[in-house]
Amino acid sequence: MLNQKPCILIADDEPNICRIVKLIISPEEFDILTAENGTDAYEKTIKFQPNLVFSDILMPKCDGFELCNKIKSNPQTKHIPFVFLTGLDKTQFMSRIEEVNADDYLVKPFSSNDMKEKINTWIKKPLLNSGVECTTVEKPSINTDEVPQFQFGIPNIDRQFNGPILAESFILLSGPIGSGKTNITRSFILDGIQREQSSLLISFEPFNHQRDPLFRLNDNQARLLHLCDASRWSSMDSEPWRNIDYIFDTLYHHCEAQPFNRIVFDSFSIGFAFWPIKPLLQFFDLCRTLPNASKQCLLWSINSHPHIQDIVYHLNHVVDIGIELSQTNEGIIPHLRFSKWQSVRNSTNVSQR
Repeated sequence: MLNQKPCILIADDEPNICRIVKLIISPEEFDILTAENGTDAYEKTIKFQPNLVFSDILMPKCDGFELCNKIKSNPQTKHIPFVFLTGLDKTQFMSRIEEVNADDYLVKPFSSNDMKEKINTWIKKPLLNSGVECTTVEKPSINTDEVPQFQFGIPNIDRQFNGPILAESFILLSGPIGSGKTNITRSFILDGIQREQSSLLISFEPFNHQRDPLFRLNDNQARLLHLCDASRWSSMDSEPWRNIDYIFDTLYHHCEAQPFNRIVFDSFSIGFAFWPIKPLLQFFDLCRTLPNASKQCLLWSINSHPHIQDIVYHLNHVVDIGIELSQTNEGIIPHLRFSKWQSVRNSTNVSQR
């Protein structure tokens, strides 16, 4: 099911504009509020806290400029994106937009695509709820001796973090085909082996025994690694292995047999063609209940592609760290897109000074 729908407020004294907007915006995706003047719009903004405000400039009681200034001056509402919706010429309002801290504008007459683009720019899409209740776990201090430390062993990646990665972190590594994601996953595992941490590698691509460094480990190192060839799970005749519940059951069985510290899913996006988004999110939620979860770090590598943008969008909201590989003039560069625990690290470091 969808979480609570985002809310959009339309402030305009022309009833036809409000009716047109209601026809453009899907009621299945958004709740729509309307106001005929600036005063009413400001009161509704305070009361309902909409996710976006569209406002005409020329309105009775309180014009759009005054409305915007009030919203942006109020600590309770200043975070709400404000978009002017006006038939005035740009020269008549552009200088005032900066004065009142408006975020954007849309000139009348506008097309449905124009409005949808503005909505997509300023409102995040609603997230799918996996349906599984998750318990919030307080993150341990990174200096606690009982909690293992995690890094990639790659300077270009590790230096982007403020210290080691916390236990219980979910990492999503994305990049185009051929960008070196497999090499990064291997480095992540090898760094763990150097730290005497056990690892489980589930690969949805067949293993390359000749090139893969994991097949050149000595016996002492190999005891810390368990390999699982999951390439058959995404083949055309792989039923029932296509079912992601089977994958979790298999994963749980492995984790019961051995307390892994690092779990890597290489080329995980190969299965996206078979797995609906809701079971996929449930799978991620359930991974937080694995044996030894408090001392684990999980990494998923996926191929970035326009066809899976919606899936990646939702996954970014259930993982803790996002790393993206981008093509530049200097080659493929890893970029830390977000880290939800960065603030925890910063506060910990400050308290230790």
